[in-house]
Formats: sequence, structure tokens, C-alpha cells
Amino acid sequence: MKAFLCYGIAAVGFGVVFLAVMRGWAMTVNYAVARLSLVNLLRSNPKAALQYCRSIPNTFLDSIAAAIVTASMAQSRDPKMISAATYPAYDAGGMGVSTAWKMALGKAKLGAAASCGAVALALSSSVNPILFIILAVCALGGLGWLFWSKLESERVIVLARHEVLPEVERVFVEGRYG
Repeated sequence: MKAFLCYGIAAVGFGVVFLAVMRGWAMTVNYAVARLSLVNLLRSNPKAALQYCRSIPNTFLDSIAAAIVTASMAQSRDPKMISAATYPAYDAGGMGVSTAWKMALGKAKLGAAASCGAVALALSSSVNPILFIILAVCALGGLGWLFWSKLESERVIVLARHEVLPEVERVFVEGRYG
């Protein structure tokens, strides 16, 4: 009976971590490529830049999209007013992205704990623990990757605030957003 319990706990734990890693994989974007594409779109076709930002959810592009929408609602070309509207909107979008990463990381922590619990249960009974150790190491590796990706995402949000957000403001100050 303990053997079935070990297999069940290990499978569920590894599955939860696997699903969290897949969600995290969907929330990653290459910053250099995305920044270059976004800046080129902002300079040539600002409306397409908004659509580009909305096409990749749960990334720093969500923050940029929030800033674009807020600046367009301001209906002003005053740089101070645009800046006063875009920075809080950008920060709020960044908080949403950070929350999505925290949720994925929290689920992965539970899955990794379940996988490690399966190893402990296998060691305390007469079940061969090799498979459970392999699954637990894979789950801990996935948890480590998620943690690193979360830190990278937060770094990119701060970096984009200083590199991309001034380009967004420039679009509205110059009146290029239809």
C-alpha cells in the first residue's frame, strides 16, 4: 500500500512542478529581442505596438501596454502629465506580472515538497527510492529554474521602466499615437 502511495505522491508532485514550469516557460520572453521590436514599432506604428504588447501576456509587455492605454486616455501632450500617468500604470502592470510569477512559484514549491515527501516515504518503507529520488531532483531543478526566471522577470521589469517607458512617453508627447 505504501508503494502505491509513494508513486501517487511522486507523480502528483512532479506533475504540479511540470505544469508550473510550463506556465513559467510561457511567461518568459527574450528582453533584447522584445525591446528592439517594441521600440521599432513605437517609432513606426504605435498602434501595432499596443497589439504586440497584448500578444505576450504576463511579461513586462503587460506593463508597457498598461502605460500606453493610460497615456492614450490622458489625451494630453504635456510631458509631465504623460509621465504622471504612465509611471503608476507601468508599476501596476509590473505588480500583476510579479504576482503571476509568485503564484507559479508557490505551486511549484508544493509540488517539490510532495516529491521530496515521496522520497522520505520510500526510504521509510521497503520501496526502492531510486525513481522517487530522480523525480524529486527533477522537481527541485524545475523549482530552481522558476525561481531564477522570476528574478529575471523582475529585473527586466525594472530595466524596461528605464529603457522602454521613455520611448512610450515620447510617442505621446510628439503626438504620433492616433
